[in-house]
Amino acid sequence: MNIVFSQAKNGQKSCSIKNINFHSSYNPEREAETFVNNIQTDFIPSCIIILEPGLSYISDYLRKRFPKTTLVAIRLINDFSEYDNKWDKVIYYRDYINFSEIIYNTLGEELLLSSIQLNWPPAQNIFIDELSKIWTEIKKSILKSRDILYTRSYFSQKWFLNSISFFSNVKNIYSFNKINIPILITASGPSLQSSINKIKENRDSFFLIGLSSSISVLQKNEILPDLIMSTDGGFWSKFHLYSPTTKIQNQFYALTDENCTPKKIMQNEKIIPLCYKNSIGEKLFQSLNINYFYAQRNGTVSGTAAELALALTSKNIYFCGLDLSPSKSFQHTQPNSLEYFSQNKDFRLKNKESRISKSRFNSTGSLELYQNWFKTYSEQFHNRIYRLSDDFDYKNDLNNIKNVNWEFFQKTEKKQVTKQTNFFTKQKTSFIKINDTIIDEILTSKNIQQELFPLESIMLKRTQNKKEQDIINKKIEIKINELKEKIRILANND
Repeated sequence: MNIVFSQAKNGQKSCSIKNINFHSSYNPEREAETFVNNIQTDFIPSCIIILEPGLSYISDYLRKRFPKTTLVAIRLINDFSEYDNKWDKVIYYRDYINFSEIIYNTLGEELLLSSIQLNWPPAQNIFIDELSKIWTEIKKSILKSRDILYTRSYFSQKWFLNSISFFSNVKNIYSFNKINIPILITASGPSLQSSINKIKENRDSFFLIGLSSSISVLQKNEILPDLIMSTDGGFWSKFHLYSPTTKIQNQFYALTDENCTPKKIMQNEKIIPLCYKNSIGEKLFQSLNINYFYAQRNGTVSGTAAELALALTSKNIYFCGLDLSPSKSFQHTQPNSLEYFSQNKDFRLKNKESRISKSRFNSTGSLELYQNWFKTYSEQFHNRIYRLSDDFDYKNDLNNIKNVNWEFFQKTEKKQVTKQTNFFTKQKTSFIKINDTIIDEILTSKNIQQELFPLESIMLKRTQNKKEQDIINKKIEIKINELKEKIRILANND
């Protein structure tokens, strides 16, 4: 890149790129001030994203006009890195493949949906192709944020009620010890079937985490996991844990408080509590004096499990059944708990084949999202996480996450394994029980209300009209009272 630094007429530093002035050759600060003063917005943004701000003169004027706003610079070149400290966050476009995922994971849906995005004007004449691609990626991240916000808005109160049920029923609480052997995680993709016999043969060589959708397969093949893990707050997810096809007793379960978990498991099994940072659950864990282990919020339990495993061991981590692509037949290795219920609804006009085909098409979008997440983070997982099968023919690759077979596993791990049995430690059970005082304290917190009512919270941020704010706050008040009534009913049913 042909960058020429020079001194402007007023003595300040300036520069040109491809013989085009990137900053004023007379007064760069005045140019920056004018740019900021001309920004038109009918709300106070939580975040301002600037595409390649160069020498960053605009940052000071942005902070003066928007003192509480997060300022983000997207860099197209490295030549201005010494000015990165003027921004709250800096993202280098050329460092990443799935840039929309990086934007979303860096900022999150709330910042993105209450943000404004701007070009530094000279960049439009210099980085034409790059800016076009970046705007496409920004649009993807905002559309994803919108979809996730609607999902959160729909499910957040359900997840909160799941949390109340969790804290009302959980009894036998355990904590993790450091794991000094490799970890194998079973997901439920069709490739899992290719590894069943090998998992049995090598069972003493790893700590086995069974993700909830794979438990019916492990149970059928008489494979007992060291830990069952579930993070899904949806109603049907509980049938992976306890159904006519899945009943594993006297077992350890790693569960988020938001997870939809059968009461029998919470009351009778050994529970390792997982908690998302800055969540309602974290407030409840702290209020009730219960120790917990942090989990990373993720669209797929496989992603949460990957990051959990990285924190639990310094050894290698292997996934079986991590296909992340549609299959021509069942989307999950059989038996699958949900298939048990679905097949009872099959009949001549809506048969199994049409249902499976519909499932294949419906799952394509979500599987692509999960696949992109693993691809995006594959570099940091490089040489720690592997996709393991008996030479299964995957329909995709996960960038730096290598596909390996059991011969690789045996050569790499078999001779190094030292048997470990003390994976968990029981916590003291004299924790505080949930009560009305704790509930009232939680529900009056503005941060908690933002979690429970994300759509209304975004609407509040995007309006400065007092009448509109009062209407939104009234809606929140009504919803809080409805939640309290649901909690009362839940407590009586318990």
